Amino acid sequence: MTPSSLKHRHSGGWTAIELLIVVSIISILASVVSVSYKTMIDKAHFSKAYADIKLIAQTAYNDYTSTGLWAPVELPGDLPPSFAANGLESWPIPPCPGWSYSWDNFSGFPADYIRITLRRPDHTPLWSFCLEAYGNNCLALDAYSGVPSTEISTIDVNSFTCAE
Repeated sequence: MTPSSLKHRHSGGWTAIELLIVVSIISILASVVSVSYKTMIDKAHFSKAYADIKLIAQTAYNDYTSTGLWAPVELPGDLPPSFAANGLESWPIPPCPGWSYSWDNFSGFPADYIRITLRRPDHTPLWSFCLEAYGNNCLALDAYSGVPSTEISTIDVNSFTCAE
């Protein structure tokens, strides 16, 4: 076969095998990119929640330093009014729709702890950040849901999905 006859033979387009190979390669690349994108989103969710909790904790410490008292307990989703004087006008927007942060000051109650909690839409805790445990277990059963909480600074993961 001469080069001119090969050129003439392939001038009609791609063969079925060539198309199958190209589609297979594109499918493999798309699945790798999809997994990488999902991992990146899950890590961004965690980073956002962690940064939000640290901001709320800093505001709570500033409030405590200026007043000598921890802000009183609020219902999940409600911000202690005194936090506004320390730079936090409203709760940060949680990384997942329907989720909320809560200020849990149960000093003097049987639980006897003060913490910030990231809550799912059903108000069960995902993670908490303990500010004061009064010698007790800050991660005891959650006062609102009866479910134990996990301290965010002790976990070894750095991502989560909104389906958790």
